Amino acid sequence: MKVALLSPYSEINVIGLRTISAYLKAHGIATRLVFLPLQKSYYSREQFISYSDAALDNLTRLVKDVDLIGISVMSHYHDPAVQLTAALKGKLPHIPVVWGGIHPTVIPEQCIKAADYLCIGEGEMPMLELCRCLGEGKPAQDLPGIWSKKNGAVFKNSPARGITDLDTIPPQDYDLENDYILVSKKDLMPITPGNILAFLGVTYWTMFTRGCPFSCTYCCNDALRQIHPDFTKLRAKTPEAMVREITAITEKFPFIRYINFQDDTLFALSEEKIRQFAEQYKRHVRLPFLIPGVQPSVFTEKKFDYLVDAGMLRARMGIQTGSKRMLSLYNRKQDNETVIRVSHKLQKHAKKLTMPNYDLILDNPWETQTDLLETIALLGKLAPPYSLNLFSLRFFPGTSLYAKALEENIIDDKTGLDHYLNCKPTYLNLIIALFGLCKVPPRLLKLLLWKRLINTRRTFPLLHRLIYNLILYRRGIYSLVTRDYSMFPPSLQILFCKLLPPRRVSVTDKRTAAVSVNEQ
Repeated sequence: MKVALLSPYSEINVIGLRTISAYLKAHGIATRLVFLPLQKSYYSREQFISYSDAALDNLTRLVKDVDLIGISVMSHYHDPAVQLTAALKGKLPHIPVVWGGIHPTVIPEQCIKAADYLCIGEGEMPMLELCRCLGEGKPAQDLPGIWSKKNGAVFKNSPARGITDLDTIPPQDYDLENDYILVSKKDLMPITPGNILAFLGVTYWTMFTRGCPFSCTYCCNDALRQIHPDFTKLRAKTPEAMVREITAITEKFPFIRYINFQDDTLFALSEEKIRQFAEQYKRHVRLPFLIPGVQPSVFTEKKFDYLVDAGMLRARMGIQTGSKRMLSLYNRKQDNETVIRVSHKLQKHAKKLTMPNYDLILDNPWETQTDLLETIALLGKLAPPYSLNLFSLRFFPGTSLYAKALEENIIDDKTGLDHYLNCKPTYLNLIIALFGLCKVPPRLLKLLLWKRLINTRRTFPLLHRLIYNLILYRRGIYSLVTRDYSMFPPSLQILFCKLLPPRRVSVTDKRTAAVSVNEQ
């Protein structure tokens, strides 16, 4: 049995797909990973484009010998997934296509129209059972977590239970035996031990946990909780297993300099769990790491101190809004006083950390001018310096906010999803973006919030683009000062590591692990 697993995303750090590949390999299923990026990087604001005919022809030749093709589909990538599926089924009609990921999980009724099979929820066990059935020529109509269709009939099965013991899942597949990547819009190049650095950079992405105890109405976890409570139950690997995974990847790729934990809410773990992990990490890994998943309501100073002592270099916290009314709409379990307090705590180790990043959601159709002014007031009270990640609200299928927008005719079921970094260039959005550059002085802010100005209907697209780019440049400068190169594209990560190696992580026994790329 041979399986090709395709990713349309901009990075090759695709944790879900690599984990499924590793799980299948551990059970005797051969896999081939194919990365088909449509954008240059996560920070690209370009709209998603179509694949060229040459790229589709080359992909067809590459996967013509497999028995099953799997495609990972997030909601933004529905159209590219449809294009890939149509092209592959048109040229290779005998090879079934299965979609997996959040999009087919939350709206399977739509997705089953394009694919032969859907993998619903956590994909390791359902994919293995699907492969076994197809390999043995057995029907797959009753497999938990798998939807299928035959002769016009659709067979819908309930999701499989979530995996409780995460230690039973092997580390991500970085064997590189059959990895390919799309380059130059058409050519598929093998990813080999000799060129992996060019595509991966010096940062390894992983997850310590699965699930999220919160149910923010705009988030996919809200949709997942409605499908099966197992999917959002917070589960964690043992610290020993997490450290084994990281030490194995750093032994395989000695150029790795940063670990990026992509957990939704790593800070939701108990203080004791984080303490145990920090001790193991500090003893065996000793590389700087990044945590994007800081939720103010579960932040404690002890957790923060443990992680900083172990080597945390950057934290990112979701604020989303300063409006109490919008916090209620989003079902965010936080208050502005807590956010302000945590912002000051995040400055406690300012000499060791890159400035924190705070997420905000803009372009909310229910948000009033008063709500936006409350957000601006909150930003003025946060401890500087900090940077902002500004996201335009998108209604993801299956979420409570999506249902509300449908009910109120704000969207319909045919409304597409454009890029969430493309915020509207309104005046108040512009004022909010200014805080991503510096803490706006109160006197200047008072002038900028003159009633006649904030009531303007003019938009400022060029100024918005300028400020957005300046936010990235400022963040980049701060990152260079703290030697946190992980936010840069792989080529720049490599260059900066050669010119000025990342700072060494202090450890109790004075041993260090951070060395320059040139020293390997």
